[in-house]
Amino acid sequence: MTDARGITFGDHMVRALLAGKKTATRRLVATTGLSFLGGRGDDQHDPLNFGFEDGDGDFHVLARADAIPAHARSNTSSIPCPLGAPGQQLYVREAWRVGSWDEGVIAVDYRADGHARREWLPLPDHQWLRLAHQSADDCEKVGLTMDAEGRYHWPMGEAPTRWRLPRYMPRVASRLTLEVTDVWPERLHSITEDEAISEGMTSLPDAWLAKHWPDWWAEHERVRAHNARLTADGARFGFTRMPLGPSPLTRFKALWGELHTAPGTDWDSNPWVWRVGVRVVAT
Repeated sequence: MTDARGITFGDHMVRALLAGKKTATRRLVATTGLSFLGGRGDDQHDPLNFGFEDGDGDFHVLARADAIPAHARSNTSSIPCPLGAPGQQLYVREAWRVGSWDEGVIAVDYRADGHARREWLPLPDHQWLRLAHQSADDCEKVGLTMDAEGRYHWPMGEAPTRWRLPRYMPRVASRLTLEVTDVWPERLHSITEDEAISEGMTSLPDAWLAKHWPDWWAEHERVRAHNARLTADGARFGFTRMPLGPSPLTRFKALWGELHTAPGTDWDSNPWVWRVGVRVVAT
C-alpha cells in the first residue's frame, strides 16, 4: 500500500465523519487546458468514454492507466484521481491549535468538536521551535505569565493559542484516517438526494443553515418555541408541524458554491468531479 495522502475537510465535514454520517466526497477533475470530447458513450459504466483532448491532439481519459487499450497508449493518458484508487488511505487535515507543548513535542486541540488530545506528539526541531515560539507569543498576548519553571497554565482544552489552517497540520497531528472504497468520474449534477446525504449534508450546523436560509430558520425557531411552550404547559393539542427545511441536495449545492468560486468550478458550470467513497478506519 502506498503512503497515506492528505485530505482537507472543514469543521462541518469532520463532525460528519466522526458521527459516521459522511461516506463520500467529491473532488474536481483536473481538466485545465483540456477540451471535453464527448459524453458517456454506449457504455455509461466505462470511464474510457469520458474523454478530453489537449492542445497537442493527445487524449486524456478518466480511467486507470492499465485500463487504456494497448493500441491507444501512444497518444492516450490517464487523468488520475488525486485521492488515489480503492484501498488508498487518507489522513484528514482539519483546523487545529497547539494545546500544550514541552521539549520537542506538542499536544493538539481540534476545532471541529473541541477535542483536546492528551498524548504528546513529536515534531522535527525546526517545526517544533516555530510552533513553540508562536504559542508563547499567543500566551503573552492574553496576559499569561510563566511560572518559576518557565511554564504557562490553562484548563485543558482552553489553550490561548491561535487556530491554524488545516493545510498546516503536521501529519502526526491527524486523528482521522480514511480508506478510499470506490472512485468514479461524473458530472457534478449527477448527484442525487441520497448521495447528498452520504456527503454529510444532514450534519450541517444550525448556524450554517440559518445563514443560508434565514426566513426558513426564523420560522423553524418560532414553531420550535411555540411547541416548547405547549409542552411545558402540559398541553395535548395545538402543536404546529415544523416547517420543511432545505433538502440534502439543496444544502449540497449551497455548500459547493461556498467552497468553489473559481470560474468553471461552481455548481452552474457542472464540472467533472471524482465521486470518492470513503470509510473511517482509524480515529
